Amino acid sequence: AKLDLHGLTTNAAQEKLLAFIARETANHHRSLLIIHGKGSHDGEAPVLKNLVNHWLPQIPQVSAFHSALPKEGGSGALYVFLKRNND
Repeated sequence: AKLDLHGLTTNAAQEKLLAFIARETANHHRSLLIIHGKGSHDGEAPVLKNLVNHWLPQIPQVSAFHSALPKEGGSGALYVFLKRNND
């Protein structure tokens, strides 16, 4: 499952991320791709990238996360692994 957060505000990105993880957990999906982008072309810090890296460890369903392969976004995307859903 994949979620693209490009162009979203901070609040919208957080809401979409939480809803996406909840939905994918309920659907028993354990491997996700989150695309957050690499920041602006003007050299500004990547806001969503930094926030997603801050939010993920706080979400109980998240087991681990790691930068994606270059063909899937590289440092502008993350693989997110979810804990097993015991429902």
